[in-house]
Amino acid sequence: MYPEPALPALLPNSINDAGTVAGVYLSGGWPHGFVRSPKGVIAMLDVPGARSTYVASINATGAIAGSYQDAANVNHGFKLPAGGPIYVFNGPAAGQGGGQGTLPNAIDQAGDVTGYYIDRYLVLHGFVLYASGTLSTFDAPGAGSGGNEGTYPVSINASGAICGNYSDANLVFHGFVRDASAVITVFDAPSAGDKFEQGTMPAAIDNAGVIAGVDVTRSGPSEGFLRSPAGTIKVFGVPGAVESFPRAINSSAAVTGQWLPAFAEAFSGFVTGAEGEITTFTVPGAGTAINTGTYPTGMNQAGAIAGYYVDSNGLSHGFLRIP
Repeated sequence: MYPEPALPALLPNSINDAGTVAGVYLSGGWPHGFVRSPKGVIAMLDVPGARSTYVASINATGAIAGSYQDAANVNHGFKLPAGGPIYVFNGPAAGQGGGQGTLPNAIDQAGDVTGYYIDRYLVLHGFVLYASGTLSTFDAPGAGSGGNEGTYPVSINASGAICGNYSDANLVFHGFVRDASAVITVFDAPSAGDKFEQGTMPAAIDNAGVIAGVDVTRSGPSEGFLRSPAGTIKVFGVPGAVESFPRAINSSAAVTGQWLPAFAEAFSGFVTGAEGEITTFTVPGAGTAINTGTYPTGMNQAGAIAGYYVDSNGLSHGFLRIP
Protein backbone atom coordinates (compact mmCIF):
# COMPACT_ATOMS: atom_id res chain seq x y z
CA MET A 1 0.00 0.00 0.00
CA TYR A 2 3.08 2.24 0.02
CA PRO A 3 3.92 3.44 -3.50
CA GLU A 4 7.55 2.65 -4.36
CA PRO A 5 9.48 2.27 -7.60
CA ALA A 6 9.68 -1.40 -8.57
CA LEU A 7 13.42 -1.21 -9.31
CA PRO A 8 14.81 1.83 -7.52
CA ALA A 9 18.04 3.48 -8.58
CA LEU A 10 18.43 4.41 -4.90
CA LEU A 11 16.04 3.63 -2.05
CA PRO A 12 17.00 4.59 1.53
CA ASN A 13 15.00 2.50 4.00
CA SER A 14 16.22 3.43 7.48
CA ILE A 15 18.12 6.07 9.47
CA ASN A 16 19.53 5.76 13.00
CA ASP A 17 20.06 8.42 15.65
CA ALA A 18 23.67 8.98 14.55
CA GLY A 19 22.39 9.91 11.08
CA THR A 20 23.63 6.79 9.31
CA VAL A 21 21.31 5.82 6.44
CA ALA A 22 20.88 2.30 5.06
CA GLY A 23 19.01 1.04 2.05
CA VAL A 24 19.18 -0.33 -1.48
CA TYR A 25 20.54 0.75 -4.85
CA LEU A 26 20.11 -0.80 -8.28
CA SER A 27 23.06 -1.99 -10.34
CA GLY A 28 23.18 -4.53 -13.14
CA GLY A 29 19.46 -5.11 -12.85
CA TRP A 30 19.70 -6.32 -9.23
CA PRO A 31 19.32 -4.56 -5.86
CA HIS A 32 22.35 -4.20 -3.61
CA GLY A 33 22.71 -2.76 -0.13
CA PHE A 34 24.36 0.48 0.91
CA VAL A 35 25.21 2.34 4.12
CA ARG A 36 25.78 6.11 4.12
CA SER A 37 27.73 7.61 7.03
CA PRO A 38 26.76 10.94 8.66
CA LYS A 39 29.69 12.47 6.71
CA GLY A 40 28.24 11.31 3.41
CA VAL A 41 30.56 8.39 2.74
CA ILE A 42 28.67 5.55 1.02
CA ALA A 43 29.72 1.92 1.39
CA MET A 44 28.19 -0.83 -0.74
CA LEU A 45 27.03 -4.04 0.88
CA ASP A 46 26.46 -7.46 -0.64
CA VAL A 47 26.11 -10.76 1.19
CA PRO A 48 28.86 -13.05 -0.20
CA GLY A 49 27.49 -15.31 -2.94
CA ALA A 50 24.16 -13.45 -3.12
CA ARG A 51 22.45 -12.58 -6.38
CA SER A 52 20.82 -9.57 -4.71
CA THR A 53 20.99 -7.94 -1.27
CA TYR A 54 18.22 -5.91 0.40
CA VAL A 55 19.08 -3.79 3.46
CA ALA A 56 15.89 -3.15 5.43
CA SER A 57 16.90 -1.57 8.75
CA ILE A 58 19.77 -0.13 10.80
CA ASN A 59 19.79 0.26 14.60
CA ALA A 60 21.45 2.71 16.98
CA THR A 61 24.69 0.71 17.13
CA GLY A 62 24.95 0.47 13.34
CA ALA A 63 23.83 -3.16 13.16
CA ILE A 64 21.96 -3.98 9.95
CA ALA A 65 19.22 -6.46 9.08
CA GLY A 66 17.94 -7.45 5.69
CA SER A 67 17.57 -10.25 3.19
CA TYR A 68 19.34 -11.63 0.16
CA GLN A 69 18.42 -13.88 -2.74
CA ASP A 70 20.48 -16.83 -3.83
CA ALA A 71 20.93 -18.08 -7.41
CA ALA A 72 17.51 -19.79 -7.24
CA ASN A 73 15.80 -16.54 -6.11
CA VAL A 74 15.14 -17.94 -2.63
CA ASN A 75 15.20 -15.31 0.16
CA HIS A 76 17.37 -15.66 3.27
CA GLY A 77 17.69 -13.35 6.27
CA PHE A 78 20.91 -11.77 7.45
CA LYS A 79 22.14 -9.65 10.33
CA LEU A 80 25.36 -7.66 10.24
CA PRO A 81 26.51 -6.28 13.62
CA ALA A 82 28.73 -3.19 13.52
CA GLY A 83 32.14 -4.62 12.66
CA GLY A 84 30.69 -7.93 11.39
CA PRO A 85 30.64 -10.77 10.63
CA ILE A 86 27.42 -11.44 8.66
CA TYR A 87 25.04 -13.91 10.30
CA VAL A 88 22.67 -15.71 7.91
CA PHE A 89 19.43 -17.35 9.09
CA ASN A 90 16.15 -18.84 7.87
CA GLY A 91 12.70 -19.37 9.27
CA PRO A 92 12.23 -23.00 10.35
CA ALA A 93 9.59 -23.75 7.71
CA ALA A 94 10.64 -21.18 5.12
CA GLY A 95 9.93 -22.26 1.56
CA GLN A 96 12.76 -23.08 -0.82
CA GLY A 97 11.07 -22.02 -4.05
CA GLY A 98 11.69 -18.83 -5.99
CA GLY A 99 10.31 -15.80 -4.12
CA GLN A 100 9.85 -17.83 -0.93
CA GLY A 101 12.05 -17.74 2.16
CA THR A 102 12.93 -15.37 4.99
CA LEU A 103 12.63 -11.56 4.89
CA PRO A 104 13.61 -9.41 7.91
CA ASN A 105 12.04 -5.94 8.16
CA ALA A 106 13.47 -4.33 11.32
CA ILE A 107 16.19 -4.51 14.00
CA ASP A 108 16.06 -2.96 17.49
CA GLN A 109 18.82 -1.49 19.69
CA ALA A 110 19.51 -4.85 21.33
CA GLY A 111 19.99 -6.56 17.97
CA ASP A 112 16.65 -8.41 17.91
CA VAL A 113 15.37 -8.80 14.35
CA THR A 114 11.76 -9.18 13.22
CA GLY A 115 10.18 -9.92 9.88
CA TYR A 116 8.39 -12.75 8.14
CA TYR A 117 9.01 -15.91 6.20
CA ILE A 118 7.03 -17.35 3.31
CA ASP A 119 6.44 -21.07 3.48
CA ARG A 120 6.10 -23.56 0.62
CA TYR A 121 2.36 -22.82 0.43
CA LEU A 122 3.03 -19.05 0.10
CA VAL A 123 1.66 -18.31 3.58
CA LEU A 124 3.36 -15.56 5.60
CA HIS A 125 4.48 -16.15 9.21
CA GLY A 126 6.09 -13.74 11.67
CA PHE A 127 9.38 -14.29 13.45
CA VAL A 128 11.72 -12.64 15.92
CA LEU A 129 15.41 -13.53 16.00
CA TYR A 130 16.70 -12.54 19.44
CA ALA A 131 20.22 -11.23 19.96
CA SER A 132 20.93 -14.48 21.83
CA GLY A 133 20.42 -16.40 18.58
CA THR A 134 17.05 -17.91 19.51
CA LEU A 135 14.45 -17.64 16.74
CA SER A 136 10.73 -17.68 17.60
CA THR A 137 7.89 -17.76 15.11
CA PHE A 138 4.33 -16.52 15.56
CA ASP A 139 1.05 -16.00 13.77
CA ALA A 140 -1.49 -13.32 14.63
CA PRO A 141 -4.89 -14.67 15.76
CA GLY A 142 -7.20 -14.65 12.75
CA ALA A 143 -4.41 -14.70 10.17
CA GLY A 144 -5.32 -16.50 6.97
CA SER A 145 -3.64 -19.77 5.98
CA GLY A 146 -3.94 -19.51 2.20
CA GLY A 147 -1.49 -18.22 -0.38
CA ASN A 148 -0.46 -14.56 0.16
CA GLU A 149 -2.26 -14.53 3.51
CA GLY A 150 -0.74 -14.49 6.97
CA THR A 151 1.32 -12.40 9.40
CA TYR A 152 3.57 -9.48 8.39
CA PRO A 153 5.65 -7.80 11.15
CA VAL A 154 7.13 -4.42 10.17
CA SER A 155 8.72 -2.76 13.23
CA ILE A 156 10.23 -3.48 16.66
CA ASN A 157 10.92 -0.99 19.46
CA ALA A 158 13.50 -0.82 22.25
CA SER A 159 11.41 -2.94 24.62
CA GLY A 160 10.94 -5.68 22.01
CA ALA A 161 7.33 -4.84 21.12
CA ILE A 162 6.53 -5.68 17.49
CA CYS A 163 3.82 -4.24 15.28
CA GLY A 164 2.56 -5.26 11.88
CA ASN A 165 -0.47 -6.46 10.02
CA TYR A 166 -2.07 -9.74 9.13
CA SER A 167 -4.35 -10.62 6.26
CA ASP A 168 -7.33 -12.84 6.92
CA ALA A 169 -8.93 -15.45 4.66
CA ASN A 170 -10.66 -12.66 2.69
CA LEU A 171 -7.38 -10.72 2.23
CA VAL A 172 -8.56 -7.95 4.55
CA PHE A 173 -5.75 -6.34 6.59
CA HIS A 174 -5.79 -5.97 10.39
CA GLY A 175 -3.23 -4.49 12.76
CA PHE A 176 -1.46 -6.29 15.59
CA VAL A 177 1.04 -5.55 18.33
CA ARG A 178 3.07 -8.29 20.04
CA ASP A 179 4.48 -7.23 23.40
CA ALA A 180 7.78 -8.33 24.94
CA SER A 181 5.95 -11.20 26.67
CA ALA A 182 4.76 -12.50 23.27
CA VAL A 183 1.12 -11.50 23.91
CA ILE A 184 -0.52 -10.46 20.64
CA THR A 185 -3.29 -7.84 20.51
CA VAL A 186 -5.16 -7.28 17.24
CA PHE A 187 -6.93 -4.06 16.28
CA ASP A 188 -8.60 -2.14 13.48
CA ALA A 189 -8.75 1.59 12.80
CA PRO A 190 -12.30 2.95 13.22
CA SER A 191 -12.91 3.70 9.54
CA ALA A 192 -10.91 0.80 8.09
CA GLY A 193 -12.67 -1.09 5.33
CA ASP A 194 -13.57 -4.77 5.49
CA LYS A 195 -13.34 -5.61 1.81
CA PHE A 196 -10.54 -7.16 -0.30
CA GLU A 197 -7.20 -5.34 0.30
CA GLN A 198 -8.80 -2.80 2.64
CA GLY A 199 -8.08 -2.56 6.35
CA THR A 200 -5.42 -1.53 8.88
CA MET A 201 -1.66 -1.56 8.24
CA PRO A 202 0.75 -0.38 10.97
CA ALA A 203 4.02 1.08 9.67
CA ALA A 204 6.15 1.67 12.79
CA ILE A 205 6.14 1.59 16.60
CA ASP A 206 8.04 4.02 18.84
CA ASN A 207 9.76 3.21 22.13
CA ALA A 208 6.69 4.26 24.14
CA GLY A 209 4.49 1.86 22.17
CA VAL A 210 2.73 4.43 19.96
CA ILE A 211 1.97 2.93 16.54
CA ALA A 212 1.68 4.91 13.31
CA GLY A 213 0.18 3.44 10.20
CA VAL A 214 -2.32 3.52 7.37
CA ASP A 215 -5.85 2.31 6.99
CA VAL A 216 -7.66 1.87 3.71
CA THR A 217 -11.14 3.19 4.39
CA ARG A 218 -14.48 1.70 3.45
CA SER A 219 -14.78 4.26 0.65
CA GLY A 220 -11.32 3.45 -0.70
CA PRO A 221 -8.80 6.26 0.05
CA SER A 222 -6.04 5.74 2.61
CA GLU A 223 -5.62 7.80 5.80
CA GLY A 224 -3.15 7.82 8.66
CA PHE A 225 -3.69 6.67 12.21
CA LEU A 226 -1.96 6.78 15.58
CA ARG A 227 -2.63 4.09 18.19
CA SER A 228 -1.71 4.82 21.80
CA PRO A 229 -0.27 2.10 24.10
CA ALA A 230 -3.70 2.02 25.77
CA GLY A 231 -5.34 1.16 22.46
CA THR A 232 -6.94 4.51 21.60
CA ILE A 233 -6.81 5.15 17.84
CA LYS A 234 -6.82 8.62 16.27
CA VAL A 235 -7.09 8.97 12.50
CA PHE A 236 -5.54 11.89 10.64
CA GLY A 237 -4.55 13.12 7.22
CA VAL A 238 -2.66 15.98 5.68
CA PRO A 239 -5.14 18.85 5.16
CA GLY A 240 -6.27 18.86 1.54
CA ALA A 241 -4.87 15.39 0.82
CA VAL A 242 -6.84 12.75 -1.00
CA GLU A 243 -4.60 10.11 0.62
CA SER A 244 -2.03 10.11 3.44
CA PHE A 245 0.58 7.41 4.13
CA PRO A 246 2.54 7.56 7.44
CA ARG A 247 5.83 5.67 7.14
CA ALA A 248 7.89 6.24 10.28
CA ILE A 249 7.63 7.48 13.87
CA ASN A 250 10.38 8.54 16.29
CA SER A 251 10.50 8.47 20.08
CA SER A 252 8.94 11.93 20.29
CA ALA A 253 5.90 10.54 18.43
CA ALA A 254 6.69 12.70 15.39
CA VAL A 255 5.46 11.01 12.21
CA THR A 256 6.66 11.30 8.63
CA GLY A 257 5.32 9.91 5.40
CA GLN A 258 3.92 10.89 2.03
CA TRP A 259 0.64 12.38 0.90
CA LEU A 260 -1.20 12.83 -2.36
CA PRO A 261 -2.77 16.25 -3.08
CA ALA A 262 -4.89 14.86 -5.91
CA PHE A 263 -5.16 11.65 -7.86
CA ALA A 264 -2.88 11.54 -10.94
CA GLU A 265 -0.45 13.99 -9.26
CA ALA A 266 2.94 13.60 -7.57
CA PHE A 267 3.44 12.63 -3.92
CA SER A 268 4.84 15.09 -1.37
CA GLY A 269 6.33 14.52 2.08
CA PHE A 270 4.99 15.50 5.49
CA VAL A 271 6.15 15.54 9.10
CA THR A 272 4.14 16.17 12.26
CA GLY A 273 5.26 18.44 15.12
CA ALA A 274 4.99 18.29 18.91
CA GLU A 275 1.41 19.56 18.90
CA GLY A 276 0.35 17.46 15.93
CA GLU A 277 0.83 20.28 13.44
CA ILE A 278 1.72 19.08 9.95
CA THR A 279 4.49 20.47 7.76
CA THR A 280 4.64 19.43 4.12
CA PHE A 281 7.72 19.43 1.90
CA THR A 282 8.93 18.49 -1.55
CA VAL A 283 12.52 17.64 -2.46
CA PRO A 284 13.99 19.93 -5.15
CA GLY A 285 14.17 17.97 -8.39
CA ALA A 286 11.20 15.75 -7.60
CA GLY A 287 8.79 15.20 -10.48
CA THR A 288 5.31 16.67 -10.56
CA ALA A 289 3.46 13.95 -12.49
CA ILE A 290 1.84 10.71 -11.39
CA ASN A 291 4.26 8.10 -9.96
CA THR A 292 6.86 10.75 -9.16
CA GLY A 293 7.45 12.97 -6.12
CA THR A 294 8.82 12.80 -2.57
CA TYR A 295 8.73 9.62 -0.42
CA PRO A 296 10.06 9.75 3.18
CA THR A 297 10.87 6.32 4.61
CA GLY A 298 12.63 6.84 7.98
CA MET A 299 13.15 9.38 10.76
CA ASN A 300 15.46 9.49 13.77
CA GLN A 301 15.10 11.00 17.22
CA ALA A 302 16.56 14.35 16.09
CA GLY A 303 13.90 14.59 13.39
CA ALA A 304 16.24 13.92 10.45
CA ILE A 305 14.25 12.29 7.65
CA ALA A 306 15.65 9.91 5.04
CA GLY A 307 13.85 8.88 1.91
CA TYR A 308 13.89 9.09 -1.85
CA TYR A 309 12.41 11.22 -4.59
CA VAL A 310 11.43 10.24 -8.10
CA ASP A 311 12.30 12.74 -10.83
CA SER A 312 10.45 13.52 -14.05
CA ASN A 313 12.34 10.70 -15.81
CA GLY A 314 11.16 8.11 -13.31
CA LEU A 315 14.56 7.74 -11.60
CA SER A 316 14.76 7.65 -7.83
CA HIS A 317 17.38 9.46 -5.75
CA GLY A 318 18.04 9.52 -2.01
CA PHE A 319 17.53 12.56 0.22
CA LEU A 320 18.19 13.56 3.81
CA ARG A 321 16.09 16.32 5.37
CA ILE A 322 17.70 17.93 8.45
CA PRO A 323 15.46 19.90 10.85
